[in-house]
Amino acid sequence: MIRKMTALLGGRLHWVDQKQLRFSAHAKHELAFDPSLPLTLTAFDFSKGVQLTPNYHDYLEVFYVYSGSGTFRAGNRRLVVETGDVVVIGSSAFHSVEAAVEQALKVVALYFLPELVYRPGESTIDFDYLIPFYSNDIEFNPRIPSRNPVCASVYRRMMTIHHELQLRRNYFAAAVKNQVCEMLVELVRYYWQFSADLKRHEELQKQVDRLNGALDFLKAHYREPITLGRIADVAYVSPSYFCKLFKRVTGHSFTEYLKRMRVDSAKDLLLNSDLSIGRVAEEVGFESHSYFNRVFKQLSGLSPTEFRAAYGAKDLTQPDGPTPPDRTDSRGLRRRPASSS
Repeated sequence: MIRKMTALLGGRLHWVDQKQLRFSAHAKHELAFDPSLPLTLTAFDFSKGVQLTPNYHDYLEVFYVYSGSGTFRAGNRRLVVETGDVVVIGSSAFHSVEAAVEQALKVVALYFLPELVYRPGESTIDFDYLIPFYSNDIEFNPRIPSRNPVCASVYRRMMTIHHELQLRRNYFAAAVKNQVCEMLVELVRYYWQFSADLKRHEELQKQVDRLNGALDFLKAHYREPITLGRIADVAYVSPSYFCKLFKRVTGHSFTEYLKRMRVDSAKDLLLNSDLSIGRVAEEVGFESHSYFNRVFKQLSGLSPTEFRAAYGAKDLTQPDGPTPPDRTDSRGLRRRPASSS
């Protein structure tokens, strides 16, 4: 039934051997996400009896056990996982997976950054999507047993995402995000039944609300030099507490978040103005042209010049008009039309 569903929804899966997983010296698993669609779906084949080094990552993860059985470890917890189970993993949680001695274990893993569905300072309704990933309740069980209908639904949505990522038709990014949001709603509703009250949700929401003033300040002043002390004063907390609170809510340090805001604004100027690269850097708050180039490439995978060349500054002398479907790339961005000879 599983294989039939795979054929119908997403075609054949390409299985990646666990030996291809790479971790930093600090046991961190890092992925380079497409900034316009910070998500990836990978099918892993874990060898029999081989255990991965416990690792962590900054993104969120949902994996489905396609076949086999094994052990999932998170902190001091050890959970047996079997075909059809779903496991939910938050960021920064040390964990590992190993196949049972008698058989291999295959899992389909969905990785994504929180900002795919929620950015701090935006609608708090979107924050609800992420509640299960931020639960620190000692009774929280990341494993959803296969007998629950949620598991089959999660797998169907994964295969639809796989299908969309393969075909990359018009508006595939919107279709993928829609499937992720629908999946997250099902997960939130599943875990909600085990919550006796709203205490944990209220705590998380209070943390988000406490940062709203600081986030509004950043939106208005990100082009200016902003010190940690200044932004902490806006939030009415000490700099050290602000750092902890900001990281907990956004998943990024204050400095990293500010860089991302400036780079996002720079992308808009690069695509929709004829300003020079140096002027764009100044407009979004970077004092050094070389530093701007380095940060931009680190977060986008391309230098500002490469980004503009690939996706094209808008010709401001021409009226807006529809762009043919084949003029967009895998990121959903418009490419500059090839010049005619």
